[in-house]
Amino acid sequence: MHVITIAKIPSVNHYVRHAKGKHFKSKDVTAFEKAVEAQLSQLFPFDSGYPLGIGKEPVKLSITFVLRKDLYRRDLDNMPKVFIDCLAEFYGFNDSRIEKLVLEKSWTKRSTTSLFFGRLYEP
Repeated sequence: MHVITIAKIPSVNHYVRHAKGKHFKSKDVTAFEKAVEAQLSQLFPFDSGYPLGIGKEPVKLSITFVLRKDLYRRDLDNMPKVFIDCLAEFYGFNDSRIEKLVLEKSWTKRSTTSLFFGRLYEP
């Protein structure tokens, strides 16, 4: 299991903004992507191959969101989209290859939010 810590997870409800018929990522999403990429780069240098074992086979992921207590009421189904898109872009796989996704949330008294993520290995 791997861990990254961030201040805020953008909701899928605020993923894009619209202007003049075009879609743009929100500033929150862009900031989140940069923060996640920086931490993933520290965890897994690019020469380390496939740190989550993501080759050509289907992807199975587990993600646990450990939220500040004031964020605990957030919908679990709105949180993973932005993070999954970050993982897919960083590791260079199409997120349509995800066949299984296990989500969980809990809370902490800390002022930051943590994401625990890893590959699911099944017999």
